[in-house]
Amino acid sequence: MPAALYKYCRATDCEPIRIAGGMLVPTSQQTQDYLLCAACEDVLNKGGESWLVPRLATIDRKFPFYEMLLKDLPGYNDGRMAIYSAAYNSEISCEKIAHFAMSIFWKASAHSWRKATSEPKIQLGPYSEPIRLWLRGDAGFPEHMALLVYVSPPPRAQIVFSEPCAAARDEARNYFFHVPGVLFMLTVGKTLPRDAKSLSFFPAPTHPIIVTEFAAAAIENLFAGLTARSRESRGYTQYRSRHR
Repeated sequence: MPAALYKYCRATDCEPIRIAGGMLVPTSQQTQDYLLCAACEDVLNKGGESWLVPRLATIDRKFPFYEMLLKDLPGYNDGRMAIYSAAYNSEISCEKIAHFAMSIFWKASAHSWRKATSEPKIQLGPYSEPIRLWLRGDAGFPEHMALLVYVSPPPRAQIVFSEPCAAARDEARNYFFHVPGVLFMLTVGKTLPRDAKSLSFFPAPTHPIIVTEFAAAAIENLFAGLTARSRESRGYTQYRSRHR
């Protein structure tokens, strides 16, 4: 995950809290390894990271990306979910959002990022290479994929980020990751579910973005479960004792 995300999760008196290996640890140490040359890293940075990351939700409840969405009326709103067509919003760079999301999914599929194993974090199999080609601009958006984007309203936006992982499987394979205020879901398979097709941010030409508290609730539940199953490091215990 981009190093710039860590500043979103840093409190004034504590490093971001990392949940890994069954432990809660305050740290700003980035998960990293040598995978790409500087030129290729620059492609990913300019392709989408440098556009989206500064617009994510912050701990003081500012959320530039959300504010940009509200400058247009939603095409659908039932009180629980609003859908905005980003293609008609001149302030939003749909290509850069998709490039950012797909680059994160691709890196997770191309490398393990863990010392104990060589297995990649997610298994995209033959779908990984088409993503790489699209990221480089050497091919169109991959077939048999749907990228969905969920945005949380600022009061509920979770100031956390998670690495890509597999979600529940239905007719196709599903993967997700979260950055502050935004949940990305990638559905992969020759038979894509109807919802994935109709709500797909990419490659659908209208580029719908879904604003709902569903994403915040899902991430809250995920991290609550991880926290409950994890042991506290000494640094985390000291941090928590200062905030009782």
